Amino acid sequence: MYYASLFGIPVPIWVFLIVAAGGVIVLNRTVFGRHVQAIGPNEQVARYAAIRVDTVKIVTYVLLGLCVGVATVLYVPRLGSATPTTGLLIAAVVVGGTALRDGEGRVIGP
Repeated sequence: MYYASLFGIPVPIWVFLIVAAGGVIVLNRTVFGRHVQAIGPNEQVARYAAIRVDTVKIVTYVLLGLCVGVATVLYVPRLGSATPTTGLLIAAVVVGGTALRDGEGRVIGP
């Protein structure tokens, strides 16, 4: 799947575009997305606003797990195997400037 292409564009690029578009839609157009954004800055205030913080966090982690699973299915064939050091690529995300705490809750834009 890593080496396949559709209309001359590699499949991982298509998957990225689909996941990013889905993220934009979910984050900006659904009640769940608004709850995720509300929990981000202040979890306690979100609780006062009657948001079920624990449920939203669990669903968010499940979605994260799905994204990791998809990334693994796309990435492991390139390597031929998975190693314990594969997770070190997260350092590239941090160096790239991704906020790990108290983010703005955006898929597109700075």
